[in-house]
Amino acid sequence: MSKIVHFMANNRILNMRVNDWILLMPSHLETYLMARQIRLLRVAVLGAEEKDPLPQLIADVIRRVRQAIGSNVKNRLSDDPRLIPVELQPTACALALEALQSRIPPLRLSQEQQKAADVAREQLRAIAQGEIRVSRPRYPAEEGEYGNSAAMVCLHARRRQITAQALSGL
Repeated sequence: MSKIVHFMANNRILNMRVNDWILLMPSHLETYLMARQIRLLRVAVLGAEEKDPLPQLIADVIRRVRQAIGSNVKNRLSDDPRLIPVELQPTACALALEALQSRIPPLRLSQEQQKAADVAREQLRAIAQGEIRVSRPRYPAEEGEYGNSAAMVCLHARRRQITAQALSGL
């Protein structure tokens, strides 16, 4: 049975099941940033004439997370292409912070944040390979709608010239 969480949004009380999928917001990243990094981010974004890169970076990370989920036929995607499983919020935030750092060089990631990004990439690989399952969305997409029923099949491969046996005498 799912635990129900109550929270306020636009002066309404919303009920959200813990296993519901979420819309990743820029405010979620603040949980994973240090105060110094938040100041650098605000100065870099507000001081520059270009628009805030964070929404586009988050959208890119969401697509990356959904691609990993959808690449395994056992997983289902939400019908809303902006949503990810709540349990992958830390994963998505770690990848978004890493991408943000590449856009804003003064924003330096700590060793823990760099390690979190490495762990996030490994977690997405494991999800894609079926080693980790994600929660099912309340409103799943139609099967195959986002590619989660597709599989890659190798029809032809060249014969290997160099093998472990061929190199055993070296």
